[in-house]
Amino acid sequence: HKNSWKVDQLQEGCNYYFRVLAENEYGIGLPAETSESVKVSERPLPPGKITLLDVTRNSVTLSWEKPEHDGGSRILGYIVEMQSKGSEKWTTCATVKTTEAIITGLIQGEEYMFRVSAQNEKGISDPRQLGVPVIAKDLVIAPAFKLLFYTFTVLAGEDLKVDVPFVARPKPAITWHKDNLPLKETTRINAESTENNSTLIIKEACKEDVGQYTIKLANSAGEVH
Repeated sequence: HKNSWKVDQLQEGCNYYFRVLAENEYGIGLPAETSESVKVSERPLPPGKITLLDVTRNSVTLSWEKPEHDGGSRILGYIVEMQSKGSEKWTTCATVKTTEAIITGLIQGEEYMFRVSAQNEKGISDPRQLGVPVIAKDLVIAPAFKLLFYTFTVLAGEDLKVDVPFVARPKPAITWHKDNLPLKETTRINAESTENNSTLIIKEACKEDVGQYTIKLANSAGEVH
């Protein structure tokens, strides 16, 4: 007699218990049950589009979209692999739970390919590959502003905060001027900067603060103000 059976038309993502009963001429025996539930699922589809967010002489930052279908089982994480130019071997360089990873320890000037796979309880998806090879080198970008407004007004006595987003690689030297003179920072007026933003803060603005404020960014690739 056949001792296997295919059960179809089950609902993906659901858990089922099964039991089998033997029957002979004297009747039906006691059931044998699965000790644990069986989840109806399959491997997920590959992750979506991969984007190169950043590259330096020894690191790469990648992001990607979630798979269109998780296979009926929650995505547990993602596996990032890389391949050096001239090698056929793919090696795992990161295992993450989010859709972004920073790969470190690269060799400056070397060329790499990257691919990402999704994993659920059932297994690992086919990989999605970044469309172009990446050379490990520092990006050089001349400074450029990303301002939406150039004129700011504030009522006397109120605080003014001017955000100036920019792009530049390497990080630029940042100087603020007021009416063509270097800005004198005080406890009331100061500037704070990060790698991609500079903020001018004027507390309790008064008549003396009226004027033309300019910001200058400079790095090895150029300058802008």
